[in-house]
Amino acid sequence: AIPAFQELLQVARIKPAVHEFELHPLLQNREMVDFCRREGIQILSYSPLGAPHKVDKYIRGVQGVIGSEEAELRRSQLSVLDHPATHALAHRHSVSPALLALRWHVQQGFVPIPKSWDKEHIRANGPGPVASFGIEDAEMAVLEAMDADVRTVILYKKGTSSER
Repeated sequence: AIPAFQELLQVARIKPAVHEFELHPLLQNREMVDFCRREGIQILSYSPLGAPHKVDKYIRGVQGVIGSEEAELRRSQLSVLDHPATHALAHRHSVSPALLALRWHVQQGFVPIPKSWDKEHIRANGPGPVASFGIEDAEMAVLEAMDADVRTVILYKKGTSSER
């Protein structure tokens, strides 16, 4: 993806100001983040909460193949909101795992725009609540250690096919 973006920068008359790509604690895409920062391009986080609905669909799809217990174990490894580290830090700050994840984005200088139709979720995860606390450096290191190259779009497709 970076070579294609470099090629774009060479031929574009107007330099892109923003780049949107999947980004969350389980998919930190550090090379692209570093590239965008070097180029002065703002990062817009696609699926900043790790698309929990896609993880759910994947888990439902694999339960019959691997069993419920193994599927739930995978959920804790594949879901930002169900990951043990996210839960522990959210509990420490008395916030939801979603709010903690959104704060991680903001604290990194990313622009997260979570998708929601639920007015209560929109209110609970808005700018005020996100700005109401900070994540310490040691806690950021815990979240950075979560990076596992979990691409929710791929999970979603696998959960709907026989290829599990």
